[in-house]
Amino acid sequence: MMFFVDQPNIIKIIRVTPDANGKNTRTRVGTFFKNTLERKLEEKVKFTKAELEEIDNAIETFNRSKQVRRQHYALSFPEIVREVMAYFETDANETEKELIAMAVTEALRKIRKLDRQAPAAA
Repeated sequence: MMFFVDQPNIIKIIRVTPDANGKNTRTRVGTFFKNTLERKLEEKVKFTKAELEEIDNAIETFNRSKQVRRQHYALSFPEIVREVMAYFETDANETEKELIAMAVTEALRKIRKLDRQAPAAA
């Protein structure tokens, strides 16, 4: 059985095997990177076909979760902007206002750049 342990930048791949006494032994057999989902398996470890499929399924699940999270952020964005602007107007200190203003400025810059790169509508 494989376990997948979430770390800040990677997911650890752990093989769990029972010993003769029935006690489970955990062995790190690899990782995959959250940003690229590239797996890095220990070279000296032999994997069964089922274990490799389990690892690939876990990587695909993490990939889907990243996509769903992005979609959630995008579709929640109007509400987030409204809440941020309410905070900006009433409670933000000067440093927070600068950080918010810079984020908005950068977002608008990127949107304008993407608009210039988009093909003209017919």
